[in-house]
Amino acid sequence: ALRWNLRNALQPRDIRQVDPAFSAKPALWVRTGAIVVSLEGVRAIIFHDKMYVFDPESEPVEKAGKIIRERIGFKGGAESVDFFMPFEFKALEGILIHAITALEREYVLFEPDLQRSLNHFPTKLTTVLLEELRENKQRLNHFRSRLHNVQKALMDLLDDDEDMSNMYLTELVRATGEKKRDPMDHEDVEMLIEAYMQMVDDLVTKADLLDTAVDDTEDLVMIHLDTLRNKLLMLDLATSVFAMALAMGTVLAGIFGMNLEIPAFESGTSHWFFGGVSIAILMLVFGVTIVALAYLQRVDLFQWRL
Repeated sequence: ALRWNLRNALQPRDIRQVDPAFSAKPALWVRTGAIVVSLEGVRAIIFHDKMYVFDPESEPVEKAGKIIRERIGFKGGAESVDFFMPFEFKALEGILIHAITALEREYVLFEPDLQRSLNHFPTKLTTVLLEELRENKQRLNHFRSRLHNVQKALMDLLDDDEDMSNMYLTELVRATGEKKRDPMDHEDVEMLIEAYMQMVDDLVTKADLLDTAVDDTEDLVMIHLDTLRNKLLMLDLATSVFAMALAMGTVLAGIFGMNLEIPAFESGTSHWFFGGVSIAILMLVFGVTIVALAYLQRVDLFQWRL
């Protein structure tokens, strides 16, 4: 019905962009006599004197509807409206206000949780904190994706002078048709789009800083884990060296423990001999351990301080 009313001014992809049955990325398209908008759950087609908003019962559309009514001066909001701004710009600004407000509201909701999660690292390193960090990073990545899509939609419009000139729907309807509008004459709408573009850029900067902080924290956690792993490896190495030295002492003790006739065991001073051999074995174990660890430290495979 919309295509028939507009005499086929809208293409099938324009209808799909505003149809709630289809998923669509943020878009801000200018067509002949209409502006197709899809931002943060609000899908609408704006004309010079009216607008169609789709899926009116959804929560985003209900919130946006209140803002749009205030902007166009409906329901007692006329005193706060710029009367020099045409209808299409008021309606578009209402949608932009809703989109920026929704993005800012979501950023305010998850930013403190993410900062608190980052502050726990690396002094506290638990599975619960790592899982919390992973979930917060997923939320941040999803938020950044939405931001970049909105930013791209606004940037594409700002880069097209002809589209911005064709957004003056009221002026185009009132024109006699004898004189075409100058494609470079779009200062009002350009200032309007740039104002909200700056807000999006500010949110993108904040989100990018958060993402950088998360990446830095992840690098710090990895360094901390590597340090702990190296300490465990050095402890395992020291234990292995001690076990080797102890095995050498066990060999000597086993030799003396064999069923052999040793004259020193038959003498009256055998207990002194036994004590001397035991001390010699302990000193051997200790000495081999120290020499082995000293060699490993010299070749940078071990550190005395764990």
